[in-house]
Amino acid sequence: MTRETPSPRPSPLGLVLASARAHERHLGRLGDFDVWLVHGRLVRDEIEVDFTMGGNPLRYPTFVPPWEIWIDAALGSKDVAATIVHELVETYAMRKGMRYGSAHDVANVAEKDARLLLRREKVGGRAGAVRWAHRFLRGRGIVTA
Repeated sequence: MTRETPSPRPSPLGLVLASARAHERHLGRLGDFDVWLVHGRLVRDEIEVDFTMGGNPLRYPTFVPPWEIWIDAALGSKDVAATIVHELVETYAMRKGMRYGSAHDVANVAEKDARLLLRREKVGGRAGAVRWAHRFLRGRGIVTA
């Protein structure tokens, strides 16, 4: 029986380089964050296998810059909108001192609410997803401007 050696984590420089290559398209600014579509497969293959749909700097502090929200570019526009909601709610909850697990649960509730509305609303493409998420979050007092 052979024992597999776990793959090593990328070096800090490797994370920086992979992180820079991950960016595909800037969607806009929301709250304190720049929202980016990223190459999710590259992130999973080279940085973090658990990256799914999106990420924020408090969940993934070693590779998501503190001013960015990452969304997997493979998602459709309604999934992009719902994932932006999830990531922003999770980030703001963690900023207030909530642990990741609890913040993730709160974000899941907000994401489910968003998805219910998205069933009957148009988003207007991926760039429109940022505007839609902004209206949703502003209406709940999560972002102000």
